[in-house]
Amino acid sequence: MRREENWAVDEGRIRAFFIAQPDVTQAKDGFTFGSCQIRLIPVSGQLLGKWQQQRTIVIMDGPEEDTAQIYQRFFLQFLSAGG
Repeated sequence: MRREENWAVDEGRIRAFFIAQPDVTQAKDGFTFGSCQIRLIPVSGQLLGKWQQQRTIVIMDGPEEDTAQIYQRFFLQFLSAGG
């Protein structure tokens, strides 16, 4: 299962979330949760063509069970950010 989403959340906040998870391990190119690989790609953009806004592309790729479990935690943590 692969989930790729562009979130209106700074990469540092997302990175801190994954580091704080006791069952998530840092890898050379992101994180792992069970057999799910997690990558963060920072991107910048403009809001209403005027204000710089940091965004992060979050890619989770792995078995459906692992991916769904870590995605649910991530989603609940950042739901109020508006994705």
